[in-house]
Amino acid sequence: MKTLPVLAGLLLVLLLLPVVVLADDTNTTATSETTVAATTTETTVAATTTTATTETTTEVTTDTTTETTTEVTTEVTTETTSAYGSIYAESDPEGAAVYLNSSYEGVTPITLSDITPGYYELLLTLDGYCDSVYTIGVVANDETDIYDTMISVNGTLYFSSYPSGASIFLDSVYQGVTPLTLYDVTAGTYTVLLQLSGYDDMSGSYTVTAGNQTSVYNSFTSSVTEETTVPTTIATSKTTTKTTTAKSSVTVPTAWPTDTTPASPVGILTIISGVGLGMLVLRKP
Repeated sequence: MKTLPVLAGLLLVLLLLPVVVLADDTNTTATSETTVAATTTETTVAATTTTATTETTTEVTTDTTTETTTEVTTEVTTETTSAYGSIYAESDPEGAAVYLNSSYEGVTPITLSDITPGYYELLLTLDGYCDSVYTIGVVANDETDIYDTMISVNGTLYFSSYPSGASIFLDSVYQGVTPLTLYDVTAGTYTVLLQLSGYDDMSGSYTVTAGNQTSVYNSFTSSVTEETTVPTTIATSKTTTKTTTAKSSVTVPTAWPTDTTPASPVGILTIISGVGLGMLVLRKP
């Protein structure tokens, strides 16, 4: 009777064994990477003694790794602005002394830096040239440029004439002959005399101004009086006078002269009149 339970248990194990093997074959793997070990059943059957041992091992391994790397690069460029401005000064010719608000700064060409924004008076001065004065505005973080062509304190005299070759006298001092240019003439008024042989002299006053050219020109007039001979033609005409004497057929009585009575002028006129009438009669057809 004691073997019946044992046999029943053995039968039950034999019935369950295929179910366990079938479940083993259809085992599924989870997304979280789970490993399930097989179930092992060891059964030992003796002739008189039956021992049933059931061992189940379950191993679950879950490996979940999440790695997040975020790299943020921020580039920031900062431009530094200056609160000052600058001045660049250049002159022709170079070497002019530079004064900023009456303060000496150096000679041209020159750059003045770190100038507080505002208005300034810039003075350029050079021996032999007129002073140049500028009122300039300086702006922060900017440069103000000054380019100056300096003007000579002296002027220039240019002489020319027609015909050329005339002698030049400036305040009675001989300078040369035309054409001629005199440079670096001190500003002022001068007396100019131009002389050329055979022509009238030319003289006058001319003013020279700083940095400018004064021109002197003369067209000479001959001083020799030329004699002009005008031929005279005398017209000669021949005049032919024809005298025609008409013979008269009228007999003019001749008065006998008397010794005591002179011929009367009335008688002479009568004779002439008679002769004239006779000529008229003869000329009638």
